[in-house]
Amino acid sequence: MNHTPTNSVWEITYACNMRCKHCGSSCGEKYPDELTLEEAYKVCDDLAELGMEVVTLSGGEPFLHPHWPEIAKRLNQNGVTVNAISNGWFIDKELIEKAKKAGIVNIGVSLDGLKETHDFIRRPGAFDHVMSALDAMNAEGMPTVICTSVNMRNFPELTQMKEVLYDKNVQRWQFQIASPMGNLLDHPDLICEMKDIDKLIDFSHEVMKEDRILVDLADDIGYFNIKVNEIHQKSSVLNKPCSMKQDCQAGKRVMGIRANGDITGCLSIRDNNFIEGNVKERDLKEIWNDEKAFSWNRNLTKDKLSGFCGKCQYANYCLGGCTGLKLTFSGSIYDNKYCSFRLAIENEEKRIEKITDLVQLKTEGQKALTDEEYQIADIYFEKVLKQDANDLETLNLLGFINYNLENYIKAKNYNVEVLKLDQKNAYAHKGLGLCLCALGELSEGIGHLNKAIEFADKKFTDPYFDLAVIYANNNQTQKAMETLEKGREISDDFKTQSQEFFESLKQNLVAVN
Repeated sequence: MNHTPTNSVWEITYACNMRCKHCGSSCGEKYPDELTLEEAYKVCDDLAELGMEVVTLSGGEPFLHPHWPEIAKRLNQNGVTVNAISNGWFIDKELIEKAKKAGIVNIGVSLDGLKETHDFIRRPGAFDHVMSALDAMNAEGMPTVICTSVNMRNFPELTQMKEVLYDKNVQRWQFQIASPMGNLLDHPDLICEMKDIDKLIDFSHEVMKEDRILVDLADDIGYFNIKVNEIHQKSSVLNKPCSMKQDCQAGKRVMGIRANGDITGCLSIRDNNFIEGNVKERDLKEIWNDEKAFSWNRNLTKDKLSGFCGKCQYANYCLGGCTGLKLTFSGSIYDNKYCSFRLAIENEEKRIEKITDLVQLKTEGQKALTDEEYQIADIYFEKVLKQDANDLETLNLLGFINYNLENYIKAKNYNVEVLKLDQKNAYAHKGLGLCLCALGELSEGIGHLNKAIEFADKKFTDPYFDLAVIYANNNQTQKAMETLEKGREISDDFKTQSQEFFESLKQNLVAVN
């Protein structure tokens, strides 16, 4: 698959005039091996050739780099949109004029609390410099964006911070979670818990509804929360269409560039095991286009996920979400502990655990199934099964539920258990056949689908349709047509239901012949 990078964050220097308590890069002094200007120019040119659309200059403090205007200008001349993220200390009228001349269209400024808190996290005087920076940006017509790394110290101050930003006519406010890496590892008391993330989502949604400032949620906040989706829809109006798909784009469309030329999928990933190469040793285009590069994410599929993510009904959409978040909070790229949907399901599981009445479990489980809340339905019927391990109906339902969750091995096992109790169970043969086909065991899967047809009565025609689909998907159109015709001969309802599929198969056969 061809991966074209669209967004990159480039730490042009590790030099910084602050020692922030949450800094994931642990920035301070300039590194001796940082890219020279000529090397940086080469990166600028290669980014343009790769098709990069937006580059955000960061640090450290990017405005401490002696050649930041030249780097920004080179990118701009190459047709790349240039942003910057700053602590605000050096932003004044003169710097803004330089930034505009260099082609920088946007400067995000970090604000991590009210005066006392912000200065505690960063350094004395930092808050006042941010306020002055916002005044200067407003005066010079530079868009104002505030970036807040949320932690347990500034969380209670968000409402008051909002009023400060309203007063300063700030246009956008981005939230991200302060992750336990870098300097924050020395301040565990500042780290948010999962329950706090939903509170942050609720607050962000309320700010969005006030419609006085555009709210952005970083990729580490979500997932599959209705309020999060509404916030993304609102903020995407000025960016690009919002999609339900929220998988990590590191190494797919996003690139991180460290000050020394190391290339990663994202700068939030600080583990050096995820460095794909260095531009001093290999051409940037070669690094990015290497078929083995970023394989940990480019080749990530649901079946590789573990824990809650491995069985989540939305896993194919997000693949566990933000990699930096997964690594820092879960210690693995295969499971995400900081997920709003996960929290909701775990809370629901605690509620269901208290239900002991079998009828209630089945009734509420069936409602969840009807509403396609497969993960909740799974919890209900798993509990039913604990009370009666040989309940054929429940085993069949669990097979169906887990097939829809794409937990094919688990679904397969449920169907196998049914067939141990009832060898001629058409529904279980159908379910087992579909699972085997999904797992790549096509011949055996087709065999069980044929058994489902053999044991089914005239009212159960699903196996004919499913087997026809399997044949069609494997370029056996004639067999698909023959299977469908058999089903259509025994049921007028099936004939109506399968008409569209039948017509498409006929057209395919005509085209082939």
